Amino acid sequence: MSNSSNRNIVNLGIFSLGASYFFYCLMQYFFTPLCWWLAQHIEMLSWMNEIFIFYEQQDLSIFTTKSITYSFIGIVAFFSGYNLLPARLARTRSKLFKRNWNLLRAERIFWLIFISGFSLKLLKIIGGLDIESAIFVERGVISNQTLLFFLSLNWLHLVGFVIINIVYQEANLVGHRSLRRFKMLAYLVSIFVITASLAGGSRMATLAPVIALLIINRYYSRRSFSFVKYAFYLLFFVVIIFFVQFILLSISKTYNSTDEVNSGFRFAFFYILFYRVNMSQAVAVVLEKGQLAFPDGTFGQFWIDMGIYGSEKINIIDGNEFGRAMGLITPENFTTGIASTNIGDLFINHGLWGIVFGMLTTGFIYKLLFSNCERPFPVFIMLYSLLWPILIHGVESPISVLYSTSIKMILLCLTMHIVIVFRIPRKQRAAYLPYHCDVTKSVFK
Repeated sequence: MSNSSNRNIVNLGIFSLGASYFFYCLMQYFFTPLCWWLAQHIEMLSWMNEIFIFYEQQDLSIFTTKSITYSFIGIVAFFSGYNLLPARLARTRSKLFKRNWNLLRAERIFWLIFISGFSLKLLKIIGGLDIESAIFVERGVISNQTLLFFLSLNWLHLVGFVIINIVYQEANLVGHRSLRRFKMLAYLVSIFVITASLAGGSRMATLAPVIALLIINRYYSRRSFSFVKYAFYLLFFVVIIFFVQFILLSISKTYNSTDEVNSGFRFAFFYILFYRVNMSQAVAVVLEKGQLAFPDGTFGQFWIDMGIYGSEKINIIDGNEFGRAMGLITPENFTTGIASTNIGDLFINHGLWGIVFGMLTTGFIYKLLFSNCERPFPVFIMLYSLLWPILIHGVESPISVLYSTSIKMILLCLTMHIVIVFRIPRKQRAAYLPYHCDVTKSVFK
């Protein structure tokens, strides 16, 4: 795999974009409605009605016939676009993407970008940032707000983390003389990033690096894993992360009894299963109220999100305001954010035809990305391991936010790749020397 000719197509299993997208959509749009239907018709599953009562208390429909129909149409449109584009036509032939990394230079880039992540946070503090308002999620057992702010890692840390892990895997592949140092560095950085995310980040902040490691391992692993086994591994890590996050939250609170802890864990488990993962009720509400609440549409959010970093942003579709406007959260709740989903956002802007053509285009773009990232060149491994969580988790996001976030991550990854592989040809280097002199003759004259 060290040479371009040896980098064959990799079977990514459960991490294949089509497969993972299908299963996540199944959980987002259909799993909870299916469980509700089963609870009404199968006596032994009627206990689930005790969970669904929370929807009734909020005067929410778990789903409607229209929401199920439009969700189905959207997913069919997505996979129509995904399958219409042949992989061989989607793959770029540019030699730039097939360039192998200079591992020593990549290591230096890792240090530069990883330290820059902390430097950026320090500059924000110096600039007068209110740290307490910058931390939105209740985080673990650490009470020091400044420390929490620094442990809430940003994209620069995540990209650096992925780069050093790819450097280690590439070094292992070719037997690089600095393999031992790369391995030690990759392990230490991985431990730090995951630990920091548990202490100072959201669940997605922990899932992203864990999933990135699994994807990188899948690219370089010589072992053959079945689709089911990799799906089990992914599910296992997701459950463990949610469990650890809950334990950390439990430690930070005072509980009166073991029963209260157990009750809290049961509630957390079902909350994750039927509320956090499910978005069927959001689609149902958007189809009913979305166009009335946002008569001017929401696609302008794309240009707001694409604005220069640090510029003031006035969101068109703020998650918290959206949730309150749709009745998905209480009017007194000014912290929880609710997303409109891809399908909901497309409907708000262009109705049913917006869903059809928007999801068709999205499927086409996903296939374009996946077909290129099946090839295990370093740039594609970096891109896919960082982009996969965005593309899959982005199912529940407004389509404008999904696109803008993906474009920014792609540009960041391509910039890192170009910096790592760029080299000035010898003839051009000589041209930069005074009078185009012969270096050997001038030194040893």
